[in-house]
Amino acid sequence: MVDRTGNLVGVLSEIDCLRQAVEGSYHGSGGGYVHEVMRTEFETVDVDDSIMHVARMLLNMNDFYYRAFPVMKHNRVVGRIMLRDVLGALEGMSQEDHE
Repeated sequence: MVDRTGNLVGVLSEIDCLRQAVEGSYHGSGGGYVHEVMRTEFETVDVDDSIMHVARMLLNMNDFYYRAFPVMKHNRVVGRIMLRDVLGALEGMSQEDHE
């Protein structure tokens, strides 16, 4: 989530949504608002970071939440890189090595 000036202020993962849906159904509530569920402490990667750097970050995370990172350029969000993106890039690098 970004604020009105484009600064990244929070992230909302699939796990965060699932947790809120389960808790909401248990308590009979509607599920809440994004700002109540989003995480305000999170990791990011820079657009110039290597795939291997991102892979190491994913491996070192102890929280299941980290299957993706916001990608930043000059302190602005420019995208998101997911675990499957890293795996695909590593597979492509491996295939290039074998050619």
